[in-house]
Amino acid sequence: MINPNDTFNTISALQSQSSEKNDGDARFKHELLKISADVHAASYSVCVQVENAAPKPPRKMSPKAFVQFVGKELKQARHVVVCYEAGPTGFWVARKLIEMGAHCVVVRPCRLDAYGRRVRNDRTDVIALAERLDRYVAGSPNALAAVAIPSAEQELTRAQSRQCDFLRKQRQAIAAHGRGQMLLWGVRARGQWWKKKGWEELCAQLTVEQQELLQPLIETLKQFDERLKQGDRKLEAEGEKRERPKGAGARTLEQIDREICDWNRFTNRKQPAAYAGLCGGVDATGGRHADLPITKAGNRRLRSMLVEMAWRLVRWQPDCPLIQRWKHVLLDPKAHGRGRKKAIVAVARRLIVDLWRWRTGRVTAEQLGWKMMDV
Repeated sequence: MINPNDTFNTISALQSQSSEKNDGDARFKHELLKISADVHAASYSVCVQVENAAPKPPRKMSPKAFVQFVGKELKQARHVVVCYEAGPTGFWVARKLIEMGAHCVVVRPCRLDAYGRRVRNDRTDVIALAERLDRYVAGSPNALAAVAIPSAEQELTRAQSRQCDFLRKQRQAIAAHGRGQMLLWGVRARGQWWKKKGWEELCAQLTVEQQELLQPLIETLKQFDERLKQGDRKLEAEGEKRERPKGAGARTLEQIDREICDWNRFTNRKQPAAYAGLCGGVDATGGRHADLPITKAGNRRLRSMLVEMAWRLVRWQPDCPLIQRWKHVLLDPKAHGRGRKKAIVAVARRLIVDLWRWRTGRVTAEQLGWKMMDV
């Protein structure tokens, strides 16, 4: 995994180097070339800026032509910095360009129409991105919100984990469609109605034609069940190979590790909590200050898994200091539901920090007060 902090430190040093022309080396026509791209599935809008000159007019090219274009520019410029927004195209472009010798920055998608003119297209977006890249290279880290670039293996393992969640949601949607269809016929189905026992009970209330209409849904749901069993078993088998706290499921902890990819990407305790979107928001200006709910500006999959794991720790790790700190709310059956939700979010926020400290060797499980499972 390529850490964005390391990338910024490398790129910010290029600006000072570009000011010192090396006329003795005739191989390079330019010292520094900045390329921003608005990436889509079929075509890229590309804007080039030579050193400190004004950005050139954008032009469109195919993904393959874009890689070839950067390869040609690498022969004419000593340093080439490429920037594009993260999206459904993934990180294969970034890894390819880095392998070729370019510096690549992948950033979070953002609103590039800063003034809200409501006039935007690929051309205006890529020019705005080029202007932000110029400030980023000049040494302003807040000009772009760079993200970590995972390796091909890390991206694959994370995709395997996410596919299980996707299949689970699709199964839920198809099952809900079947329940809604039967409700039109005056039949109420509950739970996993497509399983053998539930379906036999429903057949007594359905006509032959109605059963035939639902049969394709049942076959699809059974296929999802089988695929999910295989995926969950594989994740659990990988998670059971390593030690884990009691109450932390092998599958859940394995999925958390795959979402993080590399725990060493974080350099302080604030970063993992911010990555999960569990930090509280703030609205302060002048003499006014207001604390807001959590930002949720992070990995939503990771956030939901941490909250789920936090509830399990309440049951299986009631004596650890983290749970003891909030036991007056979480272990009180008379506590208000709103207060319990706030408390469990606070536990999840501290939990990811503890996991980061534990995974990176800063603390031991004994120091965190965890009871561990036998491997």
